[in-house]
Amino acid sequence: MREHIETSLDQLDHPPTEEDVALVLRQLGPAEAVAASWADGEPGAWTPASGEQRSFRNSALAIICVVLALFSVGALAVPVAGVVFQVVALVVTWLLARRATTLRLVHLAAAVVTGGALVGSIVLMLFFYSASSGPTDGSEPTSVPVSSLD
Repeated sequence: MREHIETSLDQLDHPPTEEDVALVLRQLGPAEAVAASWADGEPGAWTPASGEQRSFRNSALAIICVVLALFSVGALAVPVAGVVFQVVALVVTWLLARRATTLRLVHLAAAVVTGGALVGSIVLMLFFYSASSGPTDGSEPTSVPVSSLD
């Protein structure tokens, strides 16, 4: 435990204060929990208890991913302009999903929704392009009289 505390305090860019030491000890959790986890397995397999600061950061990142996914779906209304935003949103949500330690399913779901919106935009762009291009053989489109449809 001492090595973990010293390593955590060495990573600070200022001399450790009492609050810094208290934060590291809170992240470690109770000594009984640390001892029990080391007794069950290897000492390297133990991870410190998540602190409030880490939990808030992960929740904020998950919210950012969800918002990016929702904006990507909204960008389906303007498929040509929305593709650039959707590509950026997909990269950001995917990178955050890979780095997430908690709420990983939320991050992955946001990345999947963003990717689906990107695919949808590409399909819409292709549909609009093919619909606006008209006949491809150079002839004028022919119209069918309504009376002949009866």
